Amino acid sequence: MYRSVHYDPGVDLTLNETERDLVALCRDFAQREIALRAPAAWEAAVCPTDLLREMGELGLLGMLIPEEWGGIGMSTVGFVAAMEQIGLADQSVAAAWQAHVTIGSLPRYLFGTDAQRECWLRPFAEGKVLGAFGLTEPDAGSDTRGITTRAVRADGSWLINGAKTFRPPRRRPPRRRARSRSQGPTSSPYGLPPSATVTRRTHTARSRISHGPGWS
Repeated sequence: MYRSVHYDPGVDLTLNETERDLVALCRDFAQREIALRAPAAWEAAVCPTDLLREMGELGLLGMLIPEEWGGIGMSTVGFVAAMEQIGLADQSVAAAWQAHVTIGSLPRYLFGTDAQRECWLRPFAEGKVLGAFGLTEPDAGSDTRGITTRAVRADGSWLINGAKTFRPPRRRPPRRRARSRSQGPTSSPYGLPPSATVTRRTHTARSRISHGPGWS
C-alpha cells in the first residue's frame, strides 16, 4: 500500500522542554481563543487579524527568526508541533500564521542585508506587522513559471509592474512580498530577482474574496 508520508528513522522528533512549553502555549491559545472566534471570521469572510496580532504578542509570529532579530529562534520540529495545535483549532488561521512565519519572514532573514532585516524583518518577528505573499496572477494562477509580473532596476530600487490577485485580510493590507521576474546576469535560474524586495507603498488590486478567512 502506498504511503504518502515517509519517516526518516534518523530524525529525532522527541520534543525538548522548550518545545513542549511552546506546544502547551499554542494548545491553550488555540482552544481558548482560535476555536471560539475563528467561526465568526468564516461567516464574515474575513481573515481574523485580531487573532494573529494576539499571537504576535505571545511571540508566535517570529517563531523561526533568531532572537537578535526579534524572534524566538524555535526549532523546525517545535514549529511543526505548534502548528499542529493551531491547525486543530482552525486550518485557515494556521495557514495564515505559517505564511507569515515562513514565506513572509524567512526570505528577509535568509537573503536580506542587516539593514533590510532591521527595517522589515524585526517588525514581522515582533508581531507589529503582518506579512503576506503575492504569487497568484489572473492568467497564471499560482504557477511560478507562468507569472508575467516584471521587476526592473530603477533609481537604485526595483520597479514592479504587473497584475496580482490579492485577497487582503482587511481593508488596510499587510506588507507583501510580490513574486516577479527579472532579466540580466543577476537573475536566478528561474528568472527571479536575486533578493526579496519590498516597498513602503502598497498597491492592492481589487478582487473577489472567497468565503472564509482566506489569506493569499
